[in-house]
Amino acid sequence: MHTLKTTFVAIMLSSAAYGQSLLPIAQNMSSQCNDDAAMYKFQQRSNVIESANLDGWQSLPLEGPALLDFDDEFLARLSWWTATVLREPQLSEFFARRIFDQLMEFDGVDGASQVLDNGTHRNQHSRFLNIAAYAVLAIRETSALGSEQVEQLIGFLEARITNPNFSNDEDYEASRCFASIANTANVDRCDNDTLSRQHLRMLYGELIGDWREIERGRIAFQFAIHDMRSDGALHRDASKGAYSWEEYAQSLNHLLAIGDYFARRGEPLWDYQNHRGQTVHDIVQFYVSSILDPSNPNLMLNYARNNLGVFQGRHYYNAPTSLELYAKVISRSKYADWLAIYSSWFPNAGFITDVRNVYRDAFLSRVPYNTGVNPWCVMPVSW
Repeated sequence: MHTLKTTFVAIMLSSAAYGQSLLPIAQNMSSQCNDDAAMYKFQQRSNVIESANLDGWQSLPLEGPALLDFDDEFLARLSWWTATVLREPQLSEFFARRIFDQLMEFDGVDGASQVLDNGTHRNQHSRFLNIAAYAVLAIRETSALGSEQVEQLIGFLEARITNPNFSNDEDYEASRCFASIANTANVDRCDNDTLSRQHLRMLYGELIGDWREIERGRIAFQFAIHDMRSDGALHRDASKGAYSWEEYAQSLNHLLAIGDYFARRGEPLWDYQNHRGQTVHDIVQFYVSSILDPSNPNLMLNYARNNLGVFQGRHYYNAPTSLELYAKVISRSKYADWLAIYSSWFPNAGFITDVRNVYRDAFLSRVPYNTGVNPWCVMPVSW
């Protein structure tokens, strides 16, 4: 295991490592972060899951609005508590205990875990586990709770990550994806969902001290670099019709979070190249160019019109080049978590100002969509 520090090392203007801290511990000056975090501290939200109504989980349906309400409210609460553990040392122990008590209570409710453990909802479950994993890392890294409680939390994660309903080899084995690089028609695997699973397993590996699990993140990152097209596109995500804008952003969120983790370990992947000399910067640049010029037929729309990996009957199935979801993406900061990470490591990138102006009116997401911890509130950038 690495020796972890609870101090934030000043960000370099190059791709040098941050130091040995594996989580971004920095006071973000965004007033919206402070306001939203305060709401959770003082329990001003009446519809967040509380001890009194956890019993309702026994009859919660396996899909529909009730599941999504939990998805938003429970995870928002968990992620804000994690941000507070990182941002405010004097409150770390108090909110670490809240995280511990909430997860242990959730674990004990008959039927509660079954909803997210159900194989039908692997994506929601992955997001939940990703947030929980960062919460445990934050607690361990700040020494907010004792080792026995940390081990209990790790056990909570292990029971779910290794659940057969959730653990799917097709999603987990990124090494298999290298064999599919030449297969450009099948985009249902080795895309953002695979990155999501590898990202989670990487965090899990860090918590249990298993380098083989940690390597899953590196392999997934490297696969994305080798699989990109000559123009920098992640074609498996870019080819998904109108949903390409969302899918590509999700992959970027995971890629940059994985890159951030390895850079903090002193093993930066930012300059890792494929045979054309391309790096993750080319993947970012393709998306930035597409965001800044969404109707350009030679960028995202060039792939989106293929409409691959989209099931017939989905809302935008017959409108693969629609820009309605583009408008949704630029209005929600959860699709721009990658930008917070990227601009922290590379603040002098020429496009930062332009692309942030596109997201200017986006509202700050209460739930980190793919990154596990809200980078807009724990990294030294402001919205």
